[in-house]
Amino acid sequence: MKYVYPALFRTESIGGYSVRFPDIRQGGTSGSSMLEAIEYAEDFLCGSLYHMEEDGRPIPPVTDPATIKLNEGEFVTLVVVETDDYRKWHEEQAAMKAAKKKPELAPVG
Repeated sequence: MKYVYPALFRTESIGGYSVRFPDIRQGGTSGSSMLEAIEYAEDFLCGSLYHMEEDGRPIPPVTDPATIKLNEGEFVTLVVVETDDYRKWHEEQAAMKAAKKKPELAPVG
């Protein structure tokens, strides 16, 4: 499923950017550069939505970016993610991990 959510980016005084999603309540992310912060924001959002889908939890409605009240130093950008791609990657990782697992030995005797 494809999703688009607004993300609030904040320039940090020590450098880098922190990122939070007003519609996703369980945390946020950060990056040392704008590119890194965007990549981590995509990963955070996609992982959060993927787990909501997997757990059968409701997907939160998207806030209209024009209605978001910003704090000093914050700006809004939209983040686009695709949970089907993430799901496929997650399943491939699990399969690779399972393939690397050593087979259990049969009991002797």
